[in-house]
Parts: sequence; C-alpha cells; structure tokens
Amino acid sequence: MLIRCKVSTVIAPVLTLTLMLPTVTQAQTLWISPSQEATVSLETVKPFFKSEFVADPSFFSSAINFNVRLPVNDYAIVALEIPFSYFNEKDSNLDNTLSIGNPYLGVEAHSSNDLFFGEVGVRFPLVGDESNGVVSGLLGDLGRFDAYLPDRWCFAGFGNLQYRAEHGSGLLLRLRFGPVLSVYSGDLDIDDKTELFLAYGGQIWYTRDRITGAIGLFARSWVSESDVENPTVEHMGLSLTVDAGVVRPGVQVRIPLDENFRDVTGLGIGLHLTVPVSGM
Repeated sequence: MLIRCKVSTVIAPVLTLTLMLPTVTQAQTLWISPSQEATVSLETVKPFFKSEFVADPSFFSSAINFNVRLPVNDYAIVALEIPFSYFNEKDSNLDNTLSIGNPYLGVEAHSSNDLFFGEVGVRFPLVGDESNGVVSGLLGDLGRFDAYLPDRWCFAGFGNLQYRAEHGSGLLLRLRFGPVLSVYSGDLDIDDKTELFLAYGGQIWYTRDRITGAIGLFARSWVSESDVENPTVEHMGLSLTVDAGVVRPGVQVRIPLDENFRDVTGLGIGLHLTVPVSGM
C-alpha cells in the first residue's frame, strides 16, 4: 500500500501489522442488535488519530459499511456487505483517498430454538495496493478490517451461542467463535500465502422498552504461526440503539486494546441506522 505523505513513516509499521493479522469476517455486524428479519443498515466509524501520527486528518476520514440481510426462510439468512473507507490529511497530496473495500457474501443458519446459529462467508479481494483510503478502515473498524486488506480472500465459519434470560428481562448473552482462513492473491513473493486464525469473543445485550445496549470483547489469535511475538489481538466495543419504529438509529464506540493500535488511534466513534424492510 502506498501512503505518499508525511504520515507514511509512522503509520507504515501499524499498517504492516494489520496486513499480517487479518481479522473477523462476519455476516452479522457485531454492534447492531441481532435480528432475523429483513433489514438494510448503514454504519460509519470515525477513528480519532493521535496527533503524533496523523497531525491534521480530514474530519470525514472514516469507514462506511452498507449491509443487507435477507431471510430465505425461518432458519436461513443471506447477508451482503459493501464496505467503503475514506482517509485524507489536510494539505497532503494523497491519491485514492476513497476506496471500496472487500465485499462480503455469507449465510446464517439458525436453530429452531435460536440457542445456536452458524455463519459461513467469504470476502472478495477488491482492495488494491494503492488504495490509500483504506487507512480509516484498517485502524478504525477493528471488527472487520479484513474488509480493507489488499489482495486477500477471507473465508470464515463461526458458531454463535445465545442465551436469553427469563422472559421480559431483556438480557441476552452471546458467545462467538470460529476459524478464519486468509489467502493472499497478489503478486508479491510471500512464503506463506495461506494463514489460519481463530476469532472469538462475547457480548452482553440488554433491551429495555425501545432501547438496546451492548458491551463486548472480541479477539483473534494467529494459530498458523507459533513464533509470533504477539499472536492475539483484542478490541472492545459498546453500542446503543433506539427502536423508533420505521428506523433504528444508534451509536457505537470501538476501543482497541492492542498497544500497537492504541499508539495510533485511541478509539473510534460510530453511528448506525437500520431500516426493517417488510415483504422482502
């Protein structure tokens, strides 16, 4: 990836880390309330870069994701995601500051009691080496920065356990775990073009009246390389959504727990909007 401005010498090591450690490929966005209905959602996350790394980033530097979920029947949902990322620094000469990410196509399969559901999916490698705009996605949207990696196919299968407390309590506990296979498809001479990761984590969801909140922690471990110094990377998130009927707006906070990421951006603030689509 080419970053042709003064931020290149300081962000490059962190970008190298993200290229080495692909993360979660998911059908259900992690921070919008789980649902089995047809929905269209838009998410945006703005990373707040630390000034010693990006002195004067554009206010609009952020990651944007367009999500569509279409139930096939009572047990299966098709999910499509199209990610975008914009990054620029004021008074710089960057090119390709708006980039489309790697689209996702997947399927969710639910059990009859909704205690367990599985996910399988793939991301298609559309990001090129000169897509400078993906910096915001790589460093701000840690839950899906595989969506912004150059020349990478990502295949994933996840199991999800959900426990709903007694009727009316509004409490939902979720555990999520599964492997991610990353395959390099570019022209560089890389010794290991295929890498295997294990992604896992959990969330607590609580709904009261028309408000839903969530807090959770997710991590991934590089299992195909045993001699990596820091094979596990974690991030934390919080989410709040209001059900206003025809629309469901909300806010998110993304907090990197890995020191390499915290040195560049302390956190990310996001907004999301979900629209239930009847008749789909």
